[in-house]
Amino acid sequence: MLITLDSDWQGPAWPGPHCLVLQPGQAVPGGEGLRLFRFLEETRSPLRVIREVVLRAARFRQLGDGAFLFAADAVPPEELAALLERCEDAPHTAEMTQDDAGQIARLVLGADVLGNPLFLPFFRNLAEAEKQDAEAVFEQLRFHLVPWDEEEAGW
Repeated sequence: MLITLDSDWQGPAWPGPHCLVLQPGQAVPGGEGLRLFRFLEETRSPLRVIREVVLRAARFRQLGDGAFLFAADAVPPEELAALLERCEDAPHTAEMTQDDAGQIARLVLGADVLGNPLFLPFFRNLAEAEKQDAEAVFEQLRFHLVPWDEEEAGW
């Protein structure tokens, strides 16, 4: 699944559904193959956007079962291909980058994370997402949804 805020998304294919999130007053692009999610009130919180789109897509059985990417802006094609390859090589991938304001700029999750039975409950229980600290939420996501590596955990 791909979720983007970039209405000019021109990147190469990403597996699963492609979702474009529109803010109030934003024009609908002419591109094909995008599922549109229009917010009725403006939100500056990528966490809220991710939560709402994931839960809505799951409700209509459109979540997909491959890698997951949220990108606030366009991703260069070579970088996108590298992200997808990393997700295919390591399906438990969980990576996040933040913008200067501390908001999520990019969130990449492998298929094993998306397929974890706790994935949807994690986002359902993410109350008041716009008030949450992105880094703290990401650490909780990693703790609950990513298989623990014995070496990394120090066992």
